[in-house]
Amino acid sequence: EIINICPNNVECLLNRANAYNALKNYDEAIADCTLAIGKRSEFSDAFYTRGCIKYSKGDLRGALADYNEVLKLDTQNAYVYIQIAKINKQKSKRKEAILNLQQAISIFSNKSMTSEVQVCQQEVNKLEDEIKNIPWWNRKLF
Repeated sequence: EIINICPNNVECLLNRANAYNALKNYDEAIADCTLAIGKRSEFSDAFYTRGCIKYSKGDLRGALADYNEVLKLDTQNAYVYIQIAKINKQKSKRKEAILNLQQAISIFSNKSMTSEVQVCQQEVNKLEDEIKNIPWWNRKLF
């Protein structure tokens, strides 16, 4: 209803997108995020939300594109680096995932967000262990 009253209110569109997402109506959620971005192209929250929804749908390429748009607008968004790390881990790009998580750790540290730092560091440790346990014949040499 409020969107009919205030059709240019991007926060309302994003709220509706989040509601659609919770209901697993991904296409409608993506459409609302896209509409919000069309109305305010620097709205990083809409890019982030749309990226998360695309990730949920399995569209890693689309999610990564949206996350990169967020980083163009806000290089200090640690949560985006975590999402990119998830994608890199899924693609077996563990070293890149570690770099993404280290970036998030740096941002969280600067904001004194110690619990987030610990979670990210645990994930870095897991990834490093995974790298160590890769058989030599499966390692990329170049």
